[in-house]
Amino acid sequence: MNIPLDWIGVVLNVWGVYLNAKKNIWCWFLWIIGNGVWIVYWWPKREWAVITITVIYLGMNFYGYREWKKDRRP
Repeated sequence: MNIPLDWIGVVLNVWGVYLNAKKNIWCWFLWIIGNGVWIVYWWPKREWAVITITVIYLGMNFYGYREWKKDRRP
């Protein structure tokens, strides 16, 4: 079975939103992987504007994870 790369990105990002609503730190890992998938998806199509915004989102994912981890320290 061949699952299109764009659907993998959609599922990971939607699952990340669900985990974020549940305040689960794993949402950040799903978003990081999902946005990485989107970069791989758009790169051969040379959609530089979409790639740029996705890289920005990826940076925000790393920042968000770091901040959540910092807030959870005892």
